[in-house]
Amino acid sequence: KNAIVQIFIPAKGWEQESHLNWQSEEVVSLSLKLSRIYAKRVNAEHFLISKAKIFFKHPTWERFQLFEDEWVNNFNNILYLDTDVFPWPNAPSIFDFINNKAFNTVIHCAGKTLNGIPSFNAGVFVLNKSCAINMRKYFKKNLWLEKFKKDPNWEDSKELNEIAQKPEIIHHRLLPIWNIKNSPDAYFTHMWGALKKNNPNALAIIKARNILKNNLAK
Repeated sequence: KNAIVQIFIPAKGWEQESHLNWQSEEVVSLSLKLSRIYAKRVNAEHFLISKAKIFFKHPTWERFQLFEDEWVNNFNNILYLDTDVFPWPNAPSIFDFINNKAFNTVIHCAGKTLNGIPSFNAGVFVLNKSCAINMRKYFKKNLWLEKFKKDPNWEDSKELNEIAQKPEIIHHRLLPIWNIKNSPDAYFTHMWGALKKNNPNALAIIKARNILKNNLAK
């Protein structure tokens, strides 16, 4: 069985609370609703984590929870989605495109790199027990703090990219259509950055509203 997991924890009071300044309540609500519809369609269970366990810098680091036994022992594959990702109802099942022994990520839609290697945006990834066991030995707060000393802009997304580049990690890449920035023309659209806050009538937001309206009307 497969799971789709999202995390929503208010950033107030966290060390880097301003990191999540661009959240839009409407986008979060649309993302959760579309993710539940998608989960049902692809026969996966949908979960929303609202409790912190990792307590590091800001709530986005909580996605490292998914590599723990309680998740990887109970599900074959776990799709993590940021709460500003819209998985469209007509997208195929991502679980048909993954390697279920690998860490599955989406090639960055803007062609970004880290250490000269094509990178990924960590708002969409699929993991499983095989990759979690190999990756989680690197998840240590003291190691993370060292990275921040070297690079004050270090973040959980860079951390996951760096670990995915380690030679013993099997890393499977999906096409950019699974994590496209802002454009509704995708399997999954990711409203990352300021647009979602500054432009509540962005094309993808209108598309999401309409889908949910039609869904309610059925």
